[in-house]
Amino acid sequence: MGDSKPRFNASIYLGEEYHIWPQFKEICKREGKKASPVLVAFIKDYLDKHDPGNPQTRFTSFAEGGKMTTAGLEGRVRQRCLALKRDMNYREILGLVRDEGITGAMIKAMSDRIRKWLQEREVKVWG
Repeated sequence: MGDSKPRFNASIYLGEEYHIWPQFKEICKREGKKASPVLVAFIKDYLDKHDPGNPQTRFTSFAEGGKMTTAGLEGRVRQRCLALKRDMNYREILGLVRDEGITGAMIKAMSDRIRKWLQEREVKVWG
């Protein structure tokens, strides 16, 4: 009978960034992974962060008691971290994420994204 899952073939154009492709494939190979599932995981993560309607904030998040999107909560933690105007410990970030009601594996995933974002803005994150 075969596989009943729909299949989709895609091409990507990297242009000037083509030099990253061989490095990406080498890392996947070193980790014993194929490139396609890694890209699919990246795409799913992107969708989780941006769907529906991101970067716009849902109107319900402006209403009193309205539910914030995960992206909105992450943005709020980022701004709190920047407002401290100092280097941070990674545990502080974890605590701020937990304070927003984030649970489970999302705590670490969000904290990791915030750490990276802060480091891109030259804020040192220890631990």
